[in-house]
Amino acid sequence: MDAEPMNRLEHPDLELFLKHLRYERNASAHTIDAYEHDLQQLLVALQKNGRLELFPSRIQPAHIRQHLATLAEQGLSRASLERKLAGIRAFFRHMNVCGRLSSNPARSLRPIRKRKPLPTVLSEAETEKLFGVDVSHMEKYSEFLRKRDEAMWEMLYATGCRVSELVGLNLEDVSLREQIARIRGKGKKERLVPFGAKARDAVQTYLEVRRRHPAVAGAENEEALFLNYKGGRMTSRSVERLFKKPATAAGRADATPHSMRHSFATHMLTRGADLRSIQELLGHEHLSTTEKYTHLDFAQLLRIYSKAHPRAKK
Repeated sequence: MDAEPMNRLEHPDLELFLKHLRYERNASAHTIDAYEHDLQQLLVALQKNGRLELFPSRIQPAHIRQHLATLAEQGLSRASLERKLAGIRAFFRHMNVCGRLSSNPARSLRPIRKRKPLPTVLSEAETEKLFGVDVSHMEKYSEFLRKRDEAMWEMLYATGCRVSELVGLNLEDVSLREQIARIRGKGKKERLVPFGAKARDAVQTYLEVRRRHPAVAGAENEEALFLNYKGGRMTSRSVERLFKKPATAAGRADATPHSMRHSFATHMLTRGADLRSIQELLGHEHLSTTEKYTHLDFAQLLRIYSKAHPRAKK
């Protein structure tokens, strides 16, 4: 919870802002009280640090950052910090618009993003268990469907591709001899990603069974790598639905096909691959908000992959 200020500090600019909220913006009493509380908290913090005389004309972005950082150290949630920043922004924006300040010190402050939940990642042991699950008894699974699913799970883990990228693969995109897949990512950007012997063997076995499948002959989407039982291209939704069976049987009902992508990256990192190599393999445009995009030549990526991926070799 927010720490209450020890005493209310009077300030004409704060009073001016509260009148603006009440009479010009017709803000609710709840909004006015919240903004007043948050700004009073800023005033008290400035007073404790001997900087009250800086408010508001000489306040710098660093002063506001320090205030929010202190609140964060006290355990304030990101949502509460974002609310306080919104109030501080509104105050300094009004001071700037009405001519009380020549610039807005809160303008350059970035929004406080809510922490995203950690992605679901399978351990190497759980991944191996998933690959060993036999789902043929769960429904009327033909050899074609079973081998197709096994190949899909192997390719998801071997390449770290997205589900949409998996179902978008065509036969011509996959070279079993060179063990390389051409993957079309977001923005129609293409990347070459190696895959290991396990995925190669699974895809090869699937293709051999696929050639004998009656629905493939004259199929509308025969160029697609992964086909449904009618001979059409697989959809992302179908892949997500089918993945639930082996995931549940392996004791990880919370896992999704996208978990294989996260697991791919985590296991590669654990086994020594550097972040920039993983960035290139996953097709991410940015490594982080502070690092520029870095290209690695494909030969280097291939060496890193062969050394680091758990299923790259027999």
